[in-house]
This record gives sequence, C-alpha cells and structure tokens, in this order.
Amino acid sequence: MRVNWVKSSLLLLAAVGLGVSAGITATATSRSDHTYYRANQTFRIQLYGSSQRVTIPRGTVVKGQVSEPLPGLTDPAKTRLEASFDLLTVNYQLKVKNGWPKKVHAGGVGEYTALNNVGRYLTMTTRPKYMLEAKGESPAFTPSVKTSTWTGPWITVTTDGYLESFGTVKQSRQRTEYRPQASAKITKFTQKGTHRYYYTQKAIKGIPTKRVATHGKYQYRLTVTDTKKTKLQTPKNQSYPDHYHVYKFGKQTYYTFAGNAES
Repeated sequence: MRVNWVKSSLLLLAAVGLGVSAGITATATSRSDHTYYRANQTFRIQLYGSSQRVTIPRGTVVKGQVSEPLPGLTDPAKTRLEASFDLLTVNYQLKVKNGWPKKVHAGGVGEYTALNNVGRYLTMTTRPKYMLEAKGESPAFTPSVKTSTWTGPWITVTTDGYLESFGTVKQSRQRTEYRPQASAKITKFTQKGTHRYYYTQKAIKGIPTKRVATHGKYQYRLTVTDTKKTKLQTPKNQSYPDHYHVYKFGKQTYYTFAGNAES
C-alpha cells in the first residue's frame, strides 16, 4: 500500500514527528494527526487544487486541522482561521445528498480540501470512539502493503459511524472516485484491551464480518485486533522504508500506513 503521504502532508502544509512501535523509533513523516470538529453551520469549502466547492452540512463531524495565525503577523481584526479536512472518513451518502462532484477536476486531490477560511464554522469535539485508526495512522486499512489505496481494496470507518469497504478499481480514485462498494451503519461498538468489536445489521462486501445472530441490529460482528507490530516496506526509488501498523480483521491481516523515515 504505497501512498505518497509525504507529498500529501506537504499539500496540507503540515508535517508530524512520529515514534513508531515495535522497538523502532524514527522521525517519521506520516499522515498529520488530526483533531475532530463539528460544523456549527452549513458552509462550502474548495477541494484542493480544484475550482470545485463542496458542502459541509451543519452538525457534520470532520477530522481535520484548523490553523491559528502566528502572533504579531496578522491584524487581529482580519484573522483567518484556515481549515483542511480528511475526506476519506466523510460518509459517501452525505457526499451524495449534498451534491458533491463524482469527479474532481484534473489537478485536484480527492482526499483533501484546500486551506480555506472556514475555521470559524467549526467547533472542536471529541474523537468518536469507534474510529478505526489510532493517532498518526492512515484511516485506510488494506490487505497488502504492496497495493495502493487509490486502486486497491481498503476499509475505513466514517466520522458518523459507518463501515465502508472499497474494492479494486482500474483507474486511481484519488481524483475520480469516492464511492464504496458497500457500507453499513455501526449499530454497536465495544472495546476490550487490544480488541475492538463492530456490530452491524447486515453483512458488508469486502469486510470479514462474522454472523453472530439471526435477527436484530447486531447480526454481524467485525473483530479488529491491534497486533502491536510494525511492518517495514521500502518502495522502489526510495532509500528508506515505509512503516505500517499491523492489524487483524477477524482472521485476516490488514495494514495501515504509519509514517516513513530515512534509515
């Protein structure tokens, strides 16, 4: 799962230092650690590298960053509170209902918004407990470190509590596709130690759920186990390895990108 998170981090104008587990300590360039915000009114924001604008409805929880201006560099009366969002964890149905474009114009990056002056519309909120990724990890979990999130299969959890599964596509979905092959509302979530349990009323194509009941809201269960292990993968044309945290989805192994560092 080689994704150019370094470039993406630069696009967001943010870089984060990350200590990687399993005895490996490194200065890693990872997906920026985000905070969660709730939209206190409906507003529009521009997709990065594109003239297209999308709607964020009031009450929507987004994972993102609001930048504070440096003291003394701006006129307090003209302060801009800029914000960038992680769009991978925004529910597909919310996008459809609010008229999001099915294709992002050439040059755009479908995962991110531009840095827009919309921070004033956001109120910091707590991280939803059911979110799949831990701090510093990508929210995209894949069955192989050698496949790309933009073309290969992956799984995520949306900020409003849906499990979404994405299948293999021929062309990169980075700019063109955000439609999952299947999704389902999380009807119950529990956690015990390194094990997290997601319950849904229906099976989800592409997600290894197990049927645990024959009727009701909790018929299927996805068990996610944090193995506390890290896998290293050095892509072609790169002299240092990428770091992936290793999880078990049921009995299947999944990986999520957690940074890279020069060796």
